[in-house]
Amino acid sequence: MLGAGEVGWGASSRKAGRAGAAALVATLVIIAAIGGAALWVWRARQRFHAPLERGQALLELRRHDEAIASFELARQSRPDAPAPLRGLAACYLRKGQLAAAAAWAEQAIARDASPDSRVLAAEIALVEAGPWASPAGRESVPAELPAELTHAERVALQKAIGHAQAAAASHPECAPAHRILAEAMARLGDVPKAVAHIRRAIELDPAARGSRLVAADILALDGRPHEALEQCRRAIAGLDPLGDLDTQSRAELLRALRRAARLCTELKLGDQAAGFWHRFLAAGGDKLTGHVGLTIAAYVKGDYAIAVEEGNRAMRLVPPDAPSWDLHYYRGLACLELGRYERAAQEMRTAITIRDRPEAQFALGRALLGAREPAAAREAFLAALRLQPGHLQARRELVKLLEAEGHVRAALEELRRGVAATSGASDAGAREPLQDLAAFCLRHGRAAEAEEALCALHQHGPPRTWPPSTSSAATPNAPSPSHSRPKHLSRPRPSARTSLPWPRRRWGDWRTLPSTSRRP
Repeated sequence: MLGAGEVGWGASSRKAGRAGAAALVATLVIIAAIGGAALWVWRARQRFHAPLERGQALLELRRHDEAIASFELARQSRPDAPAPLRGLAACYLRKGQLAAAAAWAEQAIARDASPDSRVLAAEIALVEAGPWASPAGRESVPAELPAELTHAERVALQKAIGHAQAAAASHPECAPAHRILAEAMARLGDVPKAVAHIRRAIELDPAARGSRLVAADILALDGRPHEALEQCRRAIAGLDPLGDLDTQSRAELLRALRRAARLCTELKLGDQAAGFWHRFLAAGGDKLTGHVGLTIAAYVKGDYAIAVEEGNRAMRLVPPDAPSWDLHYYRGLACLELGRYERAAQEMRTAITIRDRPEAQFALGRALLGAREPAAAREAFLAALRLQPGHLQARRELVKLLEAEGHVRAALEELRRGVAATSGASDAGAREPLQDLAAFCLRHGRAAEAEEALCALHQHGPPRTWPPSTSSAATPNAPSPSHSRPKHLSRPRPSARTSLPWPRRRWGDWRTLPSTSRRP
């Protein structure tokens, strides 16, 4: 028989064995639970996070249909999650299906009105409003004014403002929200607020090239081309045109180079404009756009022969169904300065068939004067005035022709129409027609009407620069004549791009007239 100690030892051993088994079972249960949880997390990830991340990667690669399929899988796994809905909205936005994009963005906002969802909805609304014809983005055709926006465009811009304001209210440091507010407000005509918002966007995210480009557009619209050009330079900084850039960076580089080149053209910085256009072409930009830009830059620099050569090079790239107004217009101006009047007239006529603009009609008139066709030149000047009644240079050339042919009464009526056309203009715009009328009347012995014009001139105050300058620089959009008071049968000199405005003598206060100029 076993002793009492042996019995106690056996009982304790059995208890210890049972305790160990229980601990082992508990450990196995815990391990199984952890494994099950990990498996559940892994499966949940496979059902949601994996397709979500795959969709985002495919979206970056612009494989939109595959990305949509991945986002749909993630949405089915977690219907209440906003991230797949934002991904679907972004895909449809990239595909240009704006109605579907807006619908998915609204669903994302309904589930989570975060700044990300609001900003995406605002971006879609901006695209719905159409492209912005901003001053920094144009070549020579003026940007559309806010008043020309359609009702649908205004509604889309207001919608963008609403979403962006909500994003900025919930997250004041959301730089994309301020950028969208700036662009939408500028397009609606509220430039001061647009400037404030774009400055805030750049302050919050100085490295965002998109904000820099929008700033260039807004500052150009605000009449500050030098500041706009500086924003373009900062957007370009650090990007090598010959480097290995991703798609978005290369697109932003091309936009910045194009805007910088056009701003330099506006500022008469021809060398810098040409440099930007060469970098634009090196970065893979559109060849036709680049060579047309080089044509304009050469004209601005005064290299008229090079401008014609660049224009000829660009002409070989023009598709038959999409002629370039800028190419024909600036190549015609270069020919005009080189004294090739027949060729210049041909270029201007072609430009007019593409788009009938007053500056082209005026340049055609100048070319026809040089080609000794005064009657045709008169018709061109009249056409320019029909398109732009306040075109000062066209009216001056027309008056010279009428006066030279002895049609004094018709010339006087034309000068009166010029005064009427600029009656509501600023002081600077209203002064010169009055000066022209007064000088004409003094030459032809109409003292009473001359005095009346001079009194009206006196009401506008002195010009900004006094005494008045005897020359004015031409601009690409409204080139001034390169000759001073030509006879209608003599060829103008193609020497300089600046000219003496007609008449040479300009009167200010009528009481300061020399005594020899006053008539009883």
